[in-house]
Amino acid sequence: MTDETRTQTSRDRLAARAASIREQTAPGSPLRAQAEAEQASAVPAAYRQPGATVALRSGTAIVQARPLIDGDQTLRYIYGFLKHFAHWDSEAELVAATLWIAHTHARDGKGYPVWQYCARLAILGPSGSGKSWKSRLIGKLASSGEILLESTAPSFIDLCAENHTIIITEADEAFRSPGRSRKIVAVCNGSYEPDRSSSRKQGGVAVKIPLFCHLVLDGIDDVLLSPNRPDLRPLMSRCIIIIANRAPDGYRPPRFDAKARAAAEMLSQRAAAWMAQEVADGMADDVPVVPEHLGNRPFALWEPLFTVALRADQGDPGGPWSTACREACEQLEAVAGVPDQTEDQASELDRQMAAYGLGEDEF
Repeated sequence: MTDETRTQTSRDRLAARAASIREQTAPGSPLRAQAEAEQASAVPAAYRQPGATVALRSGTAIVQARPLIDGDQTLRYIYGFLKHFAHWDSEAELVAATLWIAHTHARDGKGYPVWQYCARLAILGPSGSGKSWKSRLIGKLASSGEILLESTAPSFIDLCAENHTIIITEADEAFRSPGRSRKIVAVCNGSYEPDRSSSRKQGGVAVKIPLFCHLVLDGIDDVLLSPNRPDLRPLMSRCIIIIANRAPDGYRPPRFDAKARAAAEMLSQRAAAWMAQEVADGMADDVPVVPEHLGNRPFALWEPLFTVALRADQGDPGGPWSTACREACEQLEAVAGVPDQTEDQASELDRQMAAYGLGEDEF
């Protein structure tokens, strides 16, 4: 089965799901009438939602009928929240940050990401460009965002064990010494894909801790992208990179007070509920249309974001979020100073398979 066939199959399944939901929940349909009757007897009047879309499962109405969560609206809320509380240089940055936040909430029953890889998000720029605030703001909306206060491997692993989205601020300082940062950089690289774990003794018994987790980092670009730091190249190649510039003179972000923190928490919960809804519907098996000219690593980084966009567009690859994601991908991947993937950065398995003449068209 080719990628094109998989993509079409995924698109057809999404379209069929949307059509089925519209048909089964239309006013006057038997299943909707049954659900509304059950709701009227089981749900307190104060919590009833007249006219809501009724959730259905296996042809049987769920007693507490509730509306399906609108992915498009959820993304628009995240986009608007980010835009309100920080200065962004381009639409591409906002779109990438919005979709990245949503994709961190897509988790399986054990709380681990459902994706093949965990794309990192790096916000780089000169001092005073607001990069640290942006990373913290993103962390407030992402799944269980937590700032890594002590940049050590054990501290990172502790947060991985609790399924946090990890935020490393001032990463240029944390990684300034190649020798001292070797372990934390290795753990960051290892947590990019599943089936990587660390172990520790608890009560005399070795316990494995999966390292698969999401990561946001910010720092000075001249340090993290320096050609004199080859040890950081693998880490930065695993990042979707946003280059931040200083805001215009006179710009001051709005106060992030208790009301804003409460709104951020509600928005994070809304994104988690939407992603749970889509994961239950098989989102992890979707095959979105991703620009073919991307290298292997950028392709893997952007595929989850294209999948989230496709879900928000209800399976339409030409929808607004899919189109915006494509434009953001093209723009951010073309930014000068971002290291391209080279043969040296490819995995050993990729090189071995290429040596045997086995390419992506073998299946």
